[in-house]
Amino acid sequence: MGTELISIINTKYCKPAPINIKIETDKGVAYINNEVIFRIHEPSFSLEDRRVIYDVSGNPVFTLSKKIISMHDRWRVFKGQSTNSSDLLFSAKRSTFLIPEKKNIDLNVYLAKNTKESVWDFKVCAGAEKRSCDICAHGSSTLLAKVAIDNSNS
Repeated sequence: MGTELISIINTKYCKPAPINIKIETDKGVAYINNEVIFRIHEPSFSLEDRRVIYDVSGNPVFTLSKKIISMHDRWRVFKGQSTNSSDLLFSAKRSTFLIPEKKNIDLNVYLAKNTKESVWDFKVCAGAEKRSCDICAHGSSTLLAKVAIDNSNS
């Protein structure tokens, strides 16, 4: 009984077993076993909230772009450095409009082909501290990923 591989960005970023990724948000770097795997670049001045994620070789992997006016804090993710709608991979938005300060946050994730957005494709459930999250697919109780942000200097 095999597990179906789900690849949104690229299959080279899919692993058959859990891995620990350390994210240092203040440096804009992600590590596996102290090896840099991604670098995050935020433009110094921009009219939009946009971040480009680069691999270790300096190639753009994907771009995060926050919709300026959005009641649900919508983010869109595109291939490479693009923000063209034809390169959209997925979008994510809060599942509720108003969120009390100390409450867990759920994000509904919609793949690009899911244009009606009547049902989410994936859900990201973040803890109240926003230091970790679980990711699951619609219609499945299987946990696809667990992410924790570690800003410790160890």
